[in-house]
Amino acid sequence: MSSLTSVWRNKEAAKQLISFRGLELGTKTPTDLDMFYDIGGRFFIIGETKYMSADIPWGQQLAIERLCDGLERVGPTIAFITSHKTPYTDEIIMADTTVDSYRRRCEWKKGTGCCLKDGIKVFLDKR
Repeated sequence: MSSLTSVWRNKEAAKQLISFRGLELGTKTPTDLDMFYDIGGRFFIIGETKYMSADIPWGQQLAIERLCDGLERVGPTIAFITSHKTPYTDEIIMADTTVDSYRRRCEWKKGTGCCLKDGIKVFLDKR
């Protein structure tokens, strides 16, 4: 477990499922992201985690790529794809998920196996 405590505004509301029914645009449907930082409009961090390194859906990957690459024009931007082995009954500590890959400067790179918290620290130290 992370030494950080959970940050919830309303934990019960977070359990509520969101349906995108009725928001289809032809064959397109919305996607979601697990994490997004906008640090003063100067740099950006995007994060998505999957259970046991499950494949990220093609449309979601494309959306993350386009968002990351577009924001790179504004300031340093990175997108992390992470994995976890947390049972569905337990809380996922995003900081402790494992970096499988990341996108920086319009290119996907293989992760080093570090935790997301450390990956973010490296990005912030280098930006």
